Amino acid sequence: MNLFFDHFCRRSKSTFKTALLSGVTLILCSGLPGQKTIAGGLDGSRASFLLDYSLSESSLNYLSYEMSDERRSQFRQRLKSLGDTHIYLYTQNSADDVLPIGYRTWFRNKLIELNNENLKPVLWLTPDGSPNITGNIPAWQFHVTAVIENLDDQVAGYVLCLECDEYWDGATVTSLLGYVKGKTAKPVGIHLTPGPGGYNWDPTYYAGADYIFLQLGFSTAESGYTTVTTEQKKAIFMEALNLGIPVIAAEYSLDSTSAEAKAFGDWACANGAVGTGNGRTVEACGQATGSESFVKKHSGTFAVVGIAVAAVWAVSTFRVPVTMWAEDERYFLGFEKVVGADHSVGFTYGDNGSMLFRYKYRF
Repeated sequence: MNLFFDHFCRRSKSTFKTALLSGVTLILCSGLPGQKTIAGGLDGSRASFLLDYSLSESSLNYLSYEMSDERRSQFRQRLKSLGDTHIYLYTQNSADDVLPIGYRTWFRNKLIELNNENLKPVLWLTPDGSPNITGNIPAWQFHVTAVIENLDDQVAGYVLCLECDEYWDGATVTSLLGYVKGKTAKPVGIHLTPGPGGYNWDPTYYAGADYIFLQLGFSTAESGYTTVTTEQKKAIFMEALNLGIPVIAAEYSLDSTSAEAKAFGDWACANGAVGTGNGRTVEACGQATGSESFVKKHSGTFAVVGIAVAAVWAVSTFRVPVTMWAEDERYFLGFEKVVGADHSVGFTYGDNGSMLFRYKYRF
């Protein structure tokens, strides 16, 4: 036994580094069991997409023909001064005749510029008030394909449509959402008219969405919409939380810089929102903070990486077959090494760090 454990220790020093690298590579290449990875998560995202309603000042029109590079620069500085981390952008819009219909190659340079200034683009794939776009699904699909194929690496996420329920039914939204998610690993959200499920309160519109981009209504009469009180907004928000899909409080004020917008954004962040699109003063809004949160969030990754490293180490050290299994939502590996004619040593390792050594002697 002394010889065995002396060999055990000496071999462990020379093979641990290789095992560590091999184990991590194994996880990165194969993925975690049963885990779906969404790249470019929007938790903690902060945007201010409406700035001055009377002037139609909206970040959605950042890619419009009417926006000069000088004005875009001023717009970026303004958003950053508000503490924004993300920016909402239309990729086409015929309603205001200010955006091109269809993908343009110069979009990419504009998105790179935004990322370089720490404003992550969230692309809104469908405008409202544009029946020539929403009524031609094949052309819409062609546009979406071009956008994703050319811009996906510069994008934090997507929103399928602005106020989808104004022009598409739930079945159409679900089908088109599947089309988009079949082309990107980035998160895709749904935005409807005010209410948890839009004006018809139909939550089936959110089926398959990674985020609810919640519209809560406006409290000022000049919007032309029915006014919604702050208390009504809060009730809508809490109802949306009950749907079990992460909620980004996306639209609740005509001016993201107003005291009203900032107060509601702060309230939403304190009550379960994972992001804001219309103003706030706080920075913490649904994102993981601190090492404890990071470890908790990624504990499954660490567990499986650890067990993979142990498996590679065991195989490389002792040239023995290793069995890996799951039991009661835990991961284990084990092996047994015959030492001489009558002796064997076994070892079991669990993802919680537990280890069990076994020694057998046959008479």
